[in-house]
Amino acid sequence: MPTEIRAGSMRDVVCWFLLKRELAAWTGSGHSLLLWWRDDDGRGPSERLNRLIALAEQQQVPLTLAIIPDGKSAALAEQLAQSPSVAVIQHGVDHINRTAVIGGPKSELLPEWDKFEIARRVDLGWRAIRQIPNAVPVFAPPWNANHPALEEALRLAGFVGFSGRDEWPIKGQFLPSANVHIDLMRWKDGARFLGAPRFLRRFTRICRKQRHARAWSKPIGVLTHHLDHDSASWSFLEKFLIAMKADPAVKWCAMRDLISDGRLERAKTRALATRYRRQSAPVDRAAAGAGVASGSPEGSVDALP
Repeated sequence: MPTEIRAGSMRDVVCWFLLKRELAAWTGSGHSLLLWWRDDDGRGPSERLNRLIALAEQQQVPLTLAIIPDGKSAALAEQLAQSPSVAVIQHGVDHINRTAVIGGPKSELLPEWDKFEIARRVDLGWRAIRQIPNAVPVFAPPWNANHPALEEALRLAGFVGFSGRDEWPIKGQFLPSANVHIDLMRWKDGARFLGAPRFLRRFTRICRKQRHARAWSKPIGVLTHHLDHDSASWSFLEKFLIAMKADPAVKWCAMRDLISDGRLERAKTRALATRYRRQSAPVDRAAAGAGVASGSPEGSVDALP
């Protein structure tokens, strides 16, 4: 056996051992380690998506798909009707990087857009996503891009939560969040598997940090991208899910478990949207007429349902 393979295998064994030791510490604390799983960038049915869903169902692990709203929602709805354990949230408005021309960080949302323009675009996306069974009005921005008006826009559009990366700072923090903390992939110089040792070390550090902080009720999010997985990614993901499902310290959470009191929050945001319409519609119509925001009448808050 080549030396590099033996060395790699030994690193894997050590990393798995350290993770198991950390999970034992969680068991000793009397608390469960809460995990949840989000997969990004889906658009419609595919063989890779079939494989992902089959893996989740085989291991009985709740899966949340962050779906980009486009014309494939109807086909995806038909497929997911047979998978009640799979939740769907909205992944952006269209996943187009509009800031590339101005040289800023990747974002769908231009800096000059106000809350009404963002809410309009978010709502148009939700009209496609809500056709899919088990769709939850939670917004996951592509590239984890923030915007000063995003939270108010989400509340205007009736969303009950958002999902970013780690402690992604959304202004105000009025909406509940379900964030992801570790990605199976690495993205510099092209998408590829992070590697078992690196993933396990990072995951173990996150678990240890959470335990030391006594953040017992805070779920740790694991992020995947099924369209970018290679054979090594798939193999490790299956092994990881099996190990975490079997460990008594771990409790997997579904999206609806993470966003509490969703109906109440949605009612509050709809009431807020109505109040915004009454108070701000005249100003917004004037702005739309002057070419502010989208520069078209559809950009006004009156376009919201």
